[in-house]
Amino acid sequence: MWAALTELVRSYAAYYRAQAQNPQHPPRAREGVAAWLTGVGTILAAVLAFVAAVIFLYQLEIMSDTEQRQLRAYVFVEQAVETNFGGSEAPVFHVDLKNGGQTPAYHMRVWVGTDEDLFPARRAKTMPKMPQQFPTVLGPGGYLHGMIPTRRPLTDAETSDIKEGSAAIYGFGEATYEDVFGHHHFTRFKLYYGGDAGVHPDGLMKPTGANDNEAN
Repeated sequence: MWAALTELVRSYAAYYRAQAQNPQHPPRAREGVAAWLTGVGTILAAVLAFVAAVIFLYQLEIMSDTEQRQLRAYVFVEQAVETNFGGSEAPVFHVDLKNGGQTPAYHMRVWVGTDEDLFPARRAKTMPKMPQQFPTVLGPGGYLHGMIPTRRPLTDAETSDIKEGSAAIYGFGEATYEDVFGHHHFTRFKLYYGGDAGVHPDGLMKPTGANDNEAN
């Protein structure tokens, strides 16, 4: 665009130089000024039209992005609890995922895991590859419940450590899905029961931190 405008200015300048050097056709002062003003006006009009077009396209992009953000699916952890703690059976990690958006979450897959460890954890809870499972659709306001027991029942010593805060039961996982606009999203979560949060009577779990809980 700018190259075309530059070329237009150069052509006007070359034209009037040629007229000034031609003795048979000397330029008239008024005609020259009028033509020059017309050329400048044309250039300014083109520049203004270009700027208006850029602003219009930018506004359309902002409106489209805002609309998508308002309408897309948002999957997050609504609640996580630990059951069977202190009993003879293995504790069970439960997590409720909710779609808080206005449109469905398509091709949704969820993976969850749980483990007992010291607090703070001495090893990272890495997210393995998603298991091969049939994807599901989670509608607006819908819930998806995931649950998984620990590998074995806890020993009396492990139960005592969790109550005292030197250990915890960790629940972690990931949900992947696609929104109505075809964009892919993920929600990663990690929570714990025990540790500095204590043993909640209702089994409620606490998020470990922002680095372990993220979404896009």
